[in-house]
Amino acid sequence: MPIIDFIQISQYLTSHFKPVSGLIQLEGIDRFDIERYSLKRQKSIEITYNKRTRKLTIKGSIGYFMQGHNFTYDNSLFAEGLKIIGAHCGMDLFGFEVEIFEFGSIIHTDMAPKEIIAKHSVGDKLLAYANPKYKGYFKYFEDSNVRIKMYDVGRNPLNKLSKPIGEIVSEIGWHPKDNYLKVEAHYKRPERSFGQLSVKDLTNPDCQQIFKRDLYSQYKRLEPMKSIIYPTNKKDLSSIDIVLIELAETLINNGKSLNEIKRALYNRINSFSDEEWKKTDKDSRKRQIKARIGKLRVAENSKWDLSEELKNALFSEK
Repeated sequence: MPIIDFIQISQYLTSHFKPVSGLIQLEGIDRFDIERYSLKRQKSIEITYNKRTRKLTIKGSIGYFMQGHNFTYDNSLFAEGLKIIGAHCGMDLFGFEVEIFEFGSIIHTDMAPKEIIAKHSVGDKLLAYANPKYKGYFKYFEDSNVRIKMYDVGRNPLNKLSKPIGEIVSEIGWHPKDNYLKVEAHYKRPERSFGQLSVKDLTNPDCQQIFKRDLYSQYKRLEPMKSIIYPTNKKDLSSIDIVLIELAETLINNGKSLNEIKRALYNRINSFSDEEWKKTDKDSRKRQIKARIGKLRVAENSKWDLSEELKNALFSEK
């Protein structure tokens, strides 16, 4: 399900801004003659007006403003929200320039989102950020133009909801115990990716197809960790096997092959002196290592990779 979330739009006015609605509250004026307003429905939209330059800027999530959450998206509801805000401001917002916007999709996952997020690392010319206060439920990767975000929708660490999450989930038909992960592109300089956009472009189905393709391309810049195919027989998953699998997954994601891992463990065994271990002791342990590593296989496609799930969420007809 593609979702347009946060937007920041602006326009230079020919005359000074005067709200036509008493619902737009003046929050303050700073020393640079910037007036700060808010307009609240389910959640607030921030409006700023620079008296010196006559620049009016509106920013916030239309989804939060209209319905109190950003779990679902509807083009008509998004357009209605813009019309409502515009009516309170006394102007048409659809010709405003888009300075920043977010475009994402929510994916239903089998694994816990926190686990998937942890298994994604920086890729093509990106830097990774993971604030400890989010406890692994949110992570983003960015360059100067875009920020690629991944977070657990159920935890929703970035925003406060207008009602309990369980109530919202029930209303939209989700199962409260299921896992939902959001992949989102925060376009800091959208003109570098799409050319100059106006607000009406955000609701244009042809433009949204372009946004979908770009979101998918942005996700493909990330690097899901390679994964080990676990043995299916629980007899092959002793505590020692689990430790070995964790070691192997870490090392294969640092450029080592399973054969190189085996040789490294052999070298560690050989590092013990003959006084500490006899040759028969060393050979016995090498056979155990060989047998255990021989049961491991590197998955052709990482189990952490969400490419197919994201593609289905973006492009499948519903």
